[in-house]
Amino acid sequence: MLCGPSLFAHVCCARPNLTRVCLPQSVPQLASSPPSGNSAANNASGRGSIDDQTWRKFIPDALESEEIVKTGRISKRKGFFSKNRQLILTDLPRLVYVDPTAMEYKGNIPWNVSQPVQVKKLSDKKFDVVATMEGGEKRAYHLTAQDGADHWIEAIQHQLDVNK
Repeated sequence: MLCGPSLFAHVCCARPNLTRVCLPQSVPQLASSPPSGNSAANNASGRGSIDDQTWRKFIPDALESEEIVKTGRISKRKGFFSKNRQLILTDLPRLVYVDPTAMEYKGNIPWNVSQPVQVKKLSDKKFDVVATMEGGEKRAYHLTAQDGADHWIEAIQHQLDVNK
């Protein structure tokens, strides 16, 4: 359910006896959070910034040579619910997502050289990352980037090309 920019109580249409408190769509940036879309275009060095180190601790079994290519806030939708996440793309390649409020690892999008992901642009802000799970079934991760899907699609596509 989308609500306005202010905090207010809302009576759910489906269940009139249920009252919800609706929060604003955007979540304030944490002091340690990198700006949305950390890439070579946005960061002079493109790598090795203090912000990258903040997010690096959430990469499970990170190799010493593994570098963060891009990180930024996204909304990850599963079913009817969306959750704000910090998405981290590395040059391994790997896609990891973190809860930026609780600062805890939430999961990763399965991706390796033998089972690469596919990226589908749905709109200016929405895109799907389709991964092949163990057993061969496909799973689509529905993502929304407020600063635009193109940056993420280009970064993921670049890692797909580099890691063929």
